[in-house]
Amino acid sequence: MRVNLAKDNNNSLNINKRYLTIITIFVFIVIALAVHYFILKNEVKTIESQINQAEKKLNILQKERSEYLSLQKKVKNLESKLEEKNKENLNYPDLINQNWNITLKEISEIIPAKVMLTSLNINKKDIAIRGYAANSSLISDFYDELLNSELFNNIQLQKMTNGKNVSYLINGTIKYKKGEN
Repeated sequence: MRVNLAKDNNNSLNINKRYLTIITIFVFIVIALAVHYFILKNEVKTIESQINQAEKKLNILQKERSEYLSLQKKVKNLESKLEEKNKENLNYPDLINQNWNITLKEISEIIPAKVMLTSLNINKKDIAIRGYAANSSLISDFYDELLNSELFNNIQLQKMTNGKNVSYLINGTIKYKKGEN
């Protein structure tokens, strides 16, 4: 029988291979965890950057929203004022419908050269013309022209006074449409 008192080298080599394999796996796991950590850290930085950008956009949108709400209040205020004005205008439909430039143009075309206006009052359909002229025949010509005008109706010479200049007051109504009485 033979007895081998020498150590078995294969067995120690097997133990060293096991330690080596475990250490290698451990190192790979640590490296994998480190790589994964750095990848996650970069993703966190990217997400934080996106969050910062989103917060900036949110701040801008909040400012724009407050401006929008402020403008919306102003618009509602203006709309209510416009509605009030429209209600007020309903009380004066004749004044709104009156075509002022036509009335003034008609008077300017028919008034004789030496007849002056001192006042022109229009209240709804009523018109009152005051002024003076060098003589009464000029006022008579003006009165006749007003009578012949298609724009005026019920023309009456209310007052005519003599003096250095002849003053007059003529009243009547305005026709808003041709043929209206």
